[in-house]
Amino acid sequence: MVSAGRVKAGPDGESVELGPGDYMAYRGDVPHLYESLEAGTEFVLITRHVREKFAGNSNPAPTGKGRSPVA
Repeated sequence: MVSAGRVKAGPDGESVELGPGDYMAYRGDVPHLYESLEAGTEFVLITRHVREKFAGNSNPAPTGKGRSPVA
């Protein structure tokens, strides 16, 4: 989400200009760009990683539960 200024963002060939209050969503596994169009531009970037099950991989996706290793 853009909080100040203007940003050009999005997948290559499909990028758009965004201004304050604007946001967009798209897949992160395709070529994309972020370009500030004004000095003082500020925006928040949120990414979400989705683990897909690949053919032949029977390991379940991690649940985020458990303990961190202790050194």
